[in-house]
Amino acid sequence: CEAGCQQRESCPRFEHCPKNAADVRAGQTDRWRRVFREAMKEEGVFLSQNQFESQFVTDAHTEEDVDETLEAYKEAL
Repeated sequence: CEAGCQQRESCPRFEHCPKNAADVRAGQTDRWRRVFREAMKEEGVFLSQNQFESQFVTDAHTEEDVDETLEAYKEAL
């Protein structure tokens, strides 16, 4: 979120952020697989099936890779 995902009560989205394991389990994980992951794949970016550990940047990624991924996000969202 705009507050930097620090999960502080001052964040305007605090009430929507997961705060414990039950909140995470209640997440719409099927949407990730069914909608977002597929949309990113159509844009040429393959994401892991695990929505909680799927988006890492490493030294192997170039600035061009990052830019292409950001463009894919814009299209997918």
